[in-house]
Amino acid sequence: MNRRAQIIAAWCGPAICVIFSIGALGLARFIPPEISPTASAAHAQSIMIHGSGRIRVGLTFMLIGMSIMPAWGTVVAAQLRGSEGRFGVLSYIQIASIGVGSALACAGCVVWAAGAYRPGQLSPEFSRYAVDLGWHFFLWAWEPFSVWAIAMGMAILGSGNTVYPRWSAYVCFWTAFLFSAATGLTFLKEGVFAYNGLLTLWMVMSVFFVWIIVTSYLTIRNVQGGRFHTFHDPDAPAGPNPDDEVAVRSRDLPVAPLTNAG
Repeated sequence: MNRRAQIIAAWCGPAICVIFSIGALGLARFIPPEISPTASAAHAQSIMIHGSGRIRVGLTFMLIGMSIMPAWGTVVAAQLRGSEGRFGVLSYIQIASIGVGSALACAGCVVWAAGAYRPGQLSPEFSRYAVDLGWHFFLWAWEPFSVWAIAMGMAILGSGNTVYPRWSAYVCFWTAFLFSAATGLTFLKEGVFAYNGLLTLWMVMSVFFVWIIVTSYLTIRNVQGGRFHTFHDPDAPAGPNPDDEVAVRSRDLPVAPLTNAG
């Protein structure tokens, strides 16, 4: 059962990429964004009105994709947990960061869906505000994802190279660093750092999906190779010695009295 659960969770990584892409690219058309940061409020409202149905369906797919992210991140943390000893701080950091980051990404989808719920009854300014707020949740709040990637990379380097290859730790570190390009979203409305820009949108999302695919492949390989059992904790107190238990039981057995053979 443990092996099956870990395989399913590991395959959630590719599933995230597929489900999210169907929603974001094919239906909601948030990548590339139909509503640019420089669009007028009237244009933003017009897109929300005419595309309300497909936008909400697409956002549903995007929300499902982001919601299964904790399953994928948790199996990676579980794979690395056994190399940390009794107090797996890095594993706990990963799990906490997964929860926060996934919640923020889901919040972005929820805000966009609320903007498309009854767009004809909202002011144009509110429609544009919903779009801007959603991108701030979805891209600008990159920090939990970087903390997650850094904790994963540190755990890989500290595992004695027995869980994931050493180069995958540097993939995590580079991913964490490149996520920071999304910071420009809140300062600029045009150029490579706008929410539809080359660095903030395209590079960050590409790096994110490459990270997921690479880590998923390595995790699936681990589980299929037999790494799904509970790991030995070197810091845990030693259990009872079976030989000692036999000695104790032998000592406690009643001894028959000696008789005089003569």
